[in-house]
Amino acid sequence: MELFSLYEVEMFSKAAEIQSLVNKPVDLKFDISRIGWDEFGRIWFKKAENKLVWLPYQEDLQIIANHKSLKEFERIDFLFCEARDHRAIRVLLSSFDNFMDTLLLNESIRMNPRLSQFGSVRQLWLEFVMENEYGKTWNGSDWIKK
Repeated sequence: MELFSLYEVEMFSKAAEIQSLVNKPVDLKFDISRIGWDEFGRIWFKKAENKLVWLPYQEDLQIIANHKSLKEFERIDFLFCEARDHRAIRVLLSSFDNFMDTLLLNESIRMNPRLSQFGSVRQLWLEFVMENEYGKTWNGSDWIKK
């Protein structure tokens, strides 16, 4: 199973707002495929000698979309979350569902066929976060203001 695609690396690399949320690790060891994990379990891709790209997990993107604290990078635990968190999770998933409905509707009427450019659910969550939090959308090669 592939952790990510090079297309996904490019999407995350160009999402400066997402990349600025965490500090770049120092003295990180990389495997043969240029992937490394920091002390917090975050995945990093070594694009060039001085260019590290953070590849957030889907849960990290959900935390960003849900306006939770990024300092600790707590994981959203859908099985064991406390009762007070259920509403926030429902609101987040409902917002994502509405976002997907809009993408599907636009795709079906060929207004703005963008859905086919996303190859994973993580890419869809990245698009959701960038659109809702930063007012940007992926045009296939870069993030542009809506």
